Amino acid sequence: MYRVMLGVFTLLACKGVYAFNINLGSGEWYMLTVPGDTEQSIEEAFSSSLSGDEYGETWSLFVFDSEIGQYVQPPGTATLPSRGEAFWIVQETGSVVPVSIPDQLEYVQLTRSSICPTDVGCFEYPLPTGEGATWSMIGSPFIEGVYISELIVKTDAGPCFDGCSLAQASQAGLTGETFFAFNRGSEDYTELSTNDILMPGDGHWFRTSISSEYGSAQLIIANYCT
Repeated sequence: MYRVMLGVFTLLACKGVYAFNINLGSGEWYMLTVPGDTEQSIEEAFSSSLSGDEYGETWSLFVFDSEIGQYVQPPGTATLPSRGEAFWIVQETGSVVPVSIPDQLEYVQLTRSSICPTDVGCFEYPLPTGEGATWSMIGSPFIEGVYISELIVKTDAGPCFDGCSLAQASQAGLTGETFFAFNRGSEDYTELSTNDILMPGDGHWFRTSISSEYGSAQLIIANYCT
């Protein structure tokens, strides 16, 4: 079963089907990530609470395109971002909207490797590469929180070929050493320390500056569900 974090995780997540629930205040921006994998469209995923016909009018969802460095509003028929990819969502219906995405999430695909610290496997989130600093919107792909100190950066070549901690990757000039979470109260960002946890459902900013000469890069996120 999952390691106990704050006493809120259950065997339900280990079975690979679970729900995502949140109350969206009107006019408030939420930076979220769906803990799992889904093939539902954006309109389908929120159909129990928000009208697909009003997508782009009374409610909207935005993702960040690292290649062009800009926000993009995908069409309502596009697949809901999942597998650790975070997004912004806002609704302006004038009232609080309870959102529930029940029983439509699959457990993310895990990979076993010499770099992964568990026998169960790790999720490999693809990081952007290229010249200059680049930002990604990332969250925990699991229903459990993820310790920042346990994250691993892996590149096809270069200093993180055998895997680096965030501190090592930062010292090598490949990534930032921490994540930034959106604080709705202050409408600002909170910098997390390496001892903090990426809580399930929350989205975060993460900076990378990985040269294309190192090939592809991944953020290795260990899973502890048995």
